Amino acid sequence: MKDFDDPLDLLEDDGDGVVELSILEEEEKHKKSIENKNSGCCLVFLVLGSTLTIAGWCLGEYFSSGKCGVGIETYPEYQNKGYATLLASALVRHGQKRGLNIYWDSWKDNVPSIRVAEKTGFELICEYKVYFGSFDEFLNIIILGDIAYRQGNYEEAIKIYLQAVEMKPEENWLYWNIAVQYQKQRLTKQVFEYLHKAIDYGMTSFQQFENSPHFKDLHSLPEWKELISRLKRTK
Repeated sequence: MKDFDDPLDLLEDDGDGVVELSILEEEEKHKKSIENKNSGCCLVFLVLGSTLTIAGWCLGEYFSSGKCGVGIETYPEYQNKGYATLLASALVRHGQKRGLNIYWDSWKDNVPSIRVAEKTGFELICEYKVYFGSFDEFLNIIILGDIAYRQGNYEEAIKIYLQAVEMKPEENWLYWNIAVQYQKQRLTKQVFEYLHKAIDYGMTSFQQFENSPHFKDLHSLPEWKELISRLKRTK
């Protein structure tokens, strides 16, 4: 955080506790686009007293033909407090001043995003399918594995990632991904088997293992302590 005598001297304020800062670099680079209302962006912040605290950000993205989408994130400590709605509302006002039609895209299972959109005043117009693909066979397999993981089909994800392992066994992150799938199923023996394989192929970041939320439940196990000990020896 950075202290200011009066942060409202620096930023636009509409009286709702949220301030807006126009990013001028894009406007300088794309003056013609700005005239056509197809570019530019906005950052919004939460202001507490005389202290400017960045609680999150919201900006316009994917500009085209007088339209732009919404990019938004609220830092964890400020979530579930209504700040995301304030941030999104500020962006909408910013866009309306410039004659932009703001739209909101979200994955169907991203309930928090949908709720913020609805609170901000957005209404569901349509649902559409999203197709992923690549001309690279290996990448196509990874995409299918990621989709299976996202859908909670962990057994299928493992089968798909193992196909990728056959193609590129040197990719240590594949073993990590497989370990995550096994952890979702609470198959501890297989989790450690594939974490050790990830180390075998060069994944040696102590912080990555220790800080990963996927494996927090394993930290008290002797197998975890052995794995961490191996990482330290590898270093």
